[in-house]
Amino acid sequence: MTSLSRRVAIGCVMHETNSFNHRATRLEDFDTRYLLYGDDIWQLGDTNTEIAGFMDEAEAHEWALKPLLAAACAPSGPLAEKDWLSLCTELFMRLHAAMPVDAVLLGLHGAMVVEGEHDPEAVLLEGIRRIVGEQVPVVATLDMHANVSERMVDTSDGMITYRTYPHIDQRDTGRRAGQLVAKLLTGEHFSSVLRQPPILDTAAHGRTSPPGPMNDLLAEAEALEGQADVANVSLQIGFPWADVPFAGPSVIVTGRVRARCEAIADQFVEKFLALTDTVEMEFPDAQQAIHDALQAQGQGPVILADFADNPSGGAYGDSPMLLRAMVEARVRHAVFATLCDPDSVEQAVALGIGGRSRFMLGGKEAPHLTPPLEVDAEVICVSAGRFICEGPMWTGTQQSLGPSVRLRVGHEDGIDVIVTTLAVAVTDRNLLRLFDVEPADRQLLVLKSRNHCRAAFGPLASSYQLVDAGGIASMRLSALPYHYLRRPIWPLDPDVVHQ
Repeated sequence: MTSLSRRVAIGCVMHETNSFNHRATRLEDFDTRYLLYGDDIWQLGDTNTEIAGFMDEAEAHEWALKPLLAAACAPSGPLAEKDWLSLCTELFMRLHAAMPVDAVLLGLHGAMVVEGEHDPEAVLLEGIRRIVGEQVPVVATLDMHANVSERMVDTSDGMITYRTYPHIDQRDTGRRAGQLVAKLLTGEHFSSVLRQPPILDTAAHGRTSPPGPMNDLLAEAEALEGQADVANVSLQIGFPWADVPFAGPSVIVTGRVRARCEAIADQFVEKFLALTDTVEMEFPDAQQAIHDALQAQGQGPVILADFADNPSGGAYGDSPMLLRAMVEARVRHAVFATLCDPDSVEQAVALGIGGRSRFMLGGKEAPHLTPPLEVDAEVICVSAGRFICEGPMWTGTQQSLGPSVRLRVGHEDGIDVIVTTLAVAVTDRNLLRLFDVEPADRQLLVLKSRNHCRAAFGPLASSYQLVDAGGIASMRLSALPYHYLRRPIWPLDPDVVHQ
């Protein structure tokens, strides 16, 4: 059989779930990124996505691709069971119609949770396996912050994980997955081993820019892949805001000799255990962060990352706590982005550009934790909320904030607040430009993000500070109401790393 006759099915179902977010995620929420069926997937061909990487390898090997569906949603609460079943049914139906196939390439996040199901990605892989049989290679990609179960590894022939955080290597990860499929299609056989230490985080949460301990671990993993008996070493940091038994860091090693894979995986587990002290738990609160920002010196804006309410961590994105501190400090030449508040958007749209009124901003989802902020504000700009990412994250993809507005609190040189209908983290400069805001021209940028916004905004910044102003993506993990997480586990059980 020639390469050209190889039929490879491709697709993705990607969602990072915060179990402590009480709002169910629905199919319409995938509008934040994309939900494409069949041939519409080709729209992703010139983007920084796993699907584009699959296409690259298909072209290199002259495979005939069979597109299934591509579904990616901004992180949020558990996916509603009805909508999850709809996605699965659609993907399985399209895979049945594409049969026979010689391989399947699937993009996953690895930290999805569905109402009533803690391991939906394993369920998805098992359904694919039932359709294609045991002999057809099934290879998946994962986010570095995946929570990996034994079922996921047992049902696939390999799992290839991002090697950057901020995540800017989605396309390259798709290519690496395709390269593993190419080896499997030549008849090579590999075993995969999963290991997981009793910890919820490590290695500075996986940060690679600016460099941290993860960089050295990833360099070692890549060097091992240069050896003939090792096909892939994937290092996952995990996602601690998913209340599932297998949350946390993990290692997957794929190679020819299982004992060799086990030995390599065990070595990385020991390295993970030794790096828990690199995980930051305490951060400045809102008042301290604003005080420090106003004292900062240097060229370029000061950036404060409101990470505890970061939508990329599945938080609500509606906390006004940092904005409250900005108003109290009478900050000028500043931007606060974004604040998810559909009611305030509707009020502003009704007022129209130039309208002024009292707004109760944010604090709708968890008022006991992050209460609303009452302010007088002017409507400066109204937008449909759609923009194309310039990158380096999600380059070329369209994202949606839903109907959105730019409000100004204070005088002409006061605080511009980007208020949105959908909760979307700030990872791209074009999000601000959608509202006629050029980020380099501001003295202070307060962004709903953690490390992802460094990729686009870091080169502009005079300084960058993570802030814990309250929210359900806080690093105060011991305060979270876990029910299903395995125990003992660090840091909830501090002594476990010393046993």
